Amino acid sequence: MQWKKNNMDVIKLVSEQDNSTVTTLKTNENFAGRLIMNNETGALNISSLREEDSGKYVFNGFKLSVSLGTKTIQLHIYERIVSVQVTSQVNNSTDGTSCNVTLSCSVIGGSQVALSWSRNGENIAGAENRTTLTVSPTRAEEDYTCTAINPISSLSKTARPCQTETTSSPYIYIAAGGGGLLVVMMVITLMCILKKSKRGEAHEDTTVYAEVGDNLHTQKGSVNSQSPQPADVNTFYDVIKGTGTPAAPSTVYDMVKLDRAIPTQYQEVL
Repeated sequence: MQWKKNNMDVIKLVSEQDNSTVTTLKTNENFAGRLIMNNETGALNISSLREEDSGKYVFNGFKLSVSLGTKTIQLHIYERIVSVQVTSQVNNSTDGTSCNVTLSCSVIGGSQVALSWSRNGENIAGAENRTTLTVSPTRAEEDYTCTAINPISSLSKTARPCQTETTSSPYIYIAAGGGGLLVVMMVITLMCILKKSKRGEAHEDTTVYAEVGDNLHTQKGSVNSQSPQPADVNTFYDVIKGTGTPAAPSTVYDMVKLDRAIPTQYQEVL
């Protein structure tokens, strides 16, 4: 019994002599150490598969001069996709509102990979299996996705190639900065004016009233002794203006009695 791949011997069970029970296996060197075949049924096991192992395998066998028939198996070997990358070459318009873009999709790993493109989630007709995609013009809000797929894996990569200008002219920023500086200067000027105004503000006058006797006598004696008669009273008025740090306005009233009951060096102030 034997297995062939694309008409090339893979493994073969050979008898040393006719009708002898002594048999040997001959293996293709490309499969060395990777094949196991059941001598009774002819079942074949291939380990450590490689992409080049793909192909059509045909089995023919006899057992005790009885044909085991012919079996054909098509073997497909696939490699998983590792990653997908999208690069772009962008030419922005002079006003910055649109751009021309060429997208390139590259796949790392994988075998028998099919490509497709989509814009904002919708497939782009006619872009199947194209590694490059040219769009003109495009808007900044558009996302482009390249999808790589094979029978055992699938990966996608999305890019937004156009970044249109959404900011205003730089002159607007200059004007805004100048306006802000002007406001700050006005505030500082106003504060200085208010400060100077407070310094030069006239304070309210403080008026003091006093009654002063001419002949103020101190007499020794008992508590019951008679006090001298009051003399004529002269009244003086004076206005005192404060300087320096302003203080709260205040009025002081003072009356000096001439007929003191108890002679003492202190005066009684009401």
